Amino acid sequence: MATRIMSITDARQKITELVRDLDDPVYITVFGSPQAVLVRYDVYEALLEKVEDLQDSLDVLERRGEPARDWEEIEAELAQRVPVAV
Repeated sequence: MATRIMSITDARQKITELVRDLDDPVYITVFGSPQAVLVRYDVYEALLEKVEDLQDSLDVLERRGEPARDWEEIEAELAQRVPVAV
């Protein structure tokens, strides 16, 4: 993956070309400091999905030491928190 760094001024002038030919991420700088990354939509969605999967895995690992609970106990706890619509 090639690293492309571009100022916001240059990116603004070439945005159509950048989006059309976006194979690798483009790092956008403002006054020389990185501020944003331009990536293809499918790459962004895949990254979000991976982050969500990793968060789910982390949640499972963090709860390993907790005691198991009966479904009825959880259901009763939820019923106290959320009023049931009739």
